[in-house]
Amino acid sequence: MSHIANHRIKKDGKYYAAGDPIELTEDDLADLPDGAVREADPEDAPADETGDTDKNVADVVKAEAETFAKVRAAVLELPDEAFKKDGDIRADALRELNEKLGMQLTAENVAVAKASKE
Repeated sequence: MSHIANHRIKKDGKYYAAGDPIELTEDDLADLPDGAVREADPEDAPADETGDTDKNVADVVKAEAETFAKVRAAVLELPDEAFKKDGDIRADALRELNEKLGMQLTAENVAVAKASKE
């Protein structure tokens, strides 16, 4: 049965980090604490070799473009005071932007978004 490790798990001398897929038997599961594993989600499973990879790539590209557009719009809405004289974003403004978007952007990410032309 395929599971995903939520905590470091040692099996057969190998450590599995959180998020790593691991095959466990019912006996293995009985030895682990509650909440240490969950069943693998279909999207966690390896990609099917017969699947439409062009569609999958297109979906990823579309999602990344939408995310970039969202970041760019948020950066362009920032007041001039959010940026230093050299054009870099101020740390407090970056923290607020990250909280607003629910992301972990860097000053470099903000500079790229600010400089981009749609």
